[in-house]
Amino acid sequence: MRPKPSPLTDRGGRRFRRRRVPRREGFGLLEVMVSLSVLTIALLAFSQAILMSLTAGQVQREQGIARDAARQMIERMQAETFSEVFARYNATAVDDPAAGNVFAASFVVTGLKLQAGDVDGMVGEILFPTAPDALGGLMLREDLDDDRFGTPRDLNADGVVDALDHSGDYQLLPVAVRLRWRGRAGNASLEFKTYLADI
Repeated sequence: MRPKPSPLTDRGGRRFRRRRVPRREGFGLLEVMVSLSVLTIALLAFSQAILMSLTAGQVQREQGIARDAARQMIERMQAETFSEVFARYNATAVDDPAAGNVFAASFVVTGLKLQAGDVDGMVGEILFPTAPDALGGLMLREDLDDDRFGTPRDLNADGVVDALDHSGDYQLLPVAVRLRWRGRAGNASLEFKTYLADI
């Protein structure tokens, strides 16, 4: 009886050597695709990091422009006759101290773009603790509950916080300078608060 052929013998029962398959050199298609995918992800991460760095630099530049504009506006108000600051820089022309007042509650800031829908066309805005009066003007009020201005607070130094108009007798003037603009990272805003006093 003839032996059954095994995988290592032929029909005649002779053994044969298994041929060695030579190792392939280089990369296969799958290895190349995986390498390209890893390289693409690394390049995308690197370009994203560069883009974020450029955006952060632009945002810092915009904030620097806004800070400088607010500081200059506060310094300009401090240089004015103290008793006229509120009338010159509030949001109404009714009480302006002189004809042709060149000051206003809003101001342009060169280097910053307007937000979409900005009503007055100005980036900067000066705010006081005010309420409208019967004549279309604004009253400087010390009794308003507004953390932005630190009120209620005695503004005329009489020891009483009341609901009267103190635009003519204030000794302490709370002011906020707000800037709103459209920047590289979208809409942005900064607000600076201070007190002006007749020293």
